[in-house]
Amino acid sequence: PELLAGLGALAARYRDRGVYVQSHISESVDELAFVEALHPGRRDAELFDAAGLLTDRCVMAHAVHLTDAELALFARRKTGIACCPLSNAFFAGADLPIRHCHARGVRVGLGTDIAGGYSPSILSSCRHAVTSSKIMGRNP
Repeated sequence: PELLAGLGALAARYRDRGVYVQSHISESVDELAFVEALHPGRRDAELFDAAGLLTDRCVMAHAVHLTDAELALFARRKTGIACCPLSNAFFAGADLPIRHCHARGVRVGLGTDIAGGYSPSILSSCRHAVTSSKIMGRNP
């Protein structure tokens, strides 16, 4: 929490210079369990928010396991989500429910997350997003 608070302070200090914050959130069941082990009873969205990092200048990757309350927090803070469909399939074991996010007022864009996939191409991410969308359409 101390490091996150320091990052929040830096982001606030340099906000007028156009600084954005980008990180990963609610990426996998393992990540959620790790956060719970380190901070019992708390989730990563709460930790990021307490540090002042969830703002309109923040984009969080993945977010496939956010609760409705956390999506409401994202909407209030105007925090965006970068959907990385291939790495979500590889590591999250879930797809980001984009329509659900939009219905709750959360901005969603497309990302590549080369660490979790095999291509930095946004066109490749577009293809994977179409595939994910088709699968989710059959399994809402």
